[in-house]
Amino acid sequence: MSWLSDETCEWLREVLRRLLEGAGVSVVHAGGERILRIEWLNLYNEPAILRAVADAIVDDARSSGISYDAVASIETSGAKYGIAVSLRSGVPYFSIHKVEKVIFEDPIGMDGESVTEARPSRLFLDRSTARRYPRVLLVDDIVRSSRTAEAASRLLRAAGSEVVGCYSVLDLMFAGGRSTSPCRSLIVVDDVDARGRVHISGGLAPALAASCGKAKIEGDA
Repeated sequence: MSWLSDETCEWLREVLRRLLEGAGVSVVHAGGERILRIEWLNLYNEPAILRAVADAIVDDARSSGISYDAVASIETSGAKYGIAVSLRSGVPYFSIHKVEKVIFEDPIGMDGESVTEARPSRLFLDRSTARRYPRVLLVDDIVRSSRTAEAASRLLRAAGSEVVGCYSVLDLMFAGGRSTSPCRSLIVVDDVDARGRVHISGGLAPALAASCGKAKIEGDA
């Protein structure tokens, strides 16, 4: 059973509307890849959208029986969503970093790859922080190839934490060349046209928006 408020439902519908209509969305071609430039996701924060995204994740985790001691996300773009989930769920938050910090007491690293940033990457944690939290909810903004999320999960396990759940805001399935993701995604995008209008093929948000609150999202790209 969903406990989402009418306001959260309305904002989920608003996010879907913007994506379907290509409002604030454009396609950037880089290194043979199609990168989505989504204003509210990549460039600035809308508090109402952050709250709606966090509430949808917290609601689904609760409904799925996922119990977690902390929330973690990958800096920098994923951090705001992890922090929002932390604030809405009332549990601690810590970041997975892309550079090793001098303040780490017990640093641990893991190789990964960022398709969005078009380069290999290495992820880092302070083991002394991560091991305080045996059950971690991993939150990221975008999943493309799933390689970064998988590397983050391996890093958390190596640091002594179990990843009990993984969520992403967007799953860009059209760009990843795969059929499944290790994360539950709010919105799964399987195509985008030249005008930035996306085709949404699944995810938690469409189902929630259609069933909660007082209205239903209608139409398609």
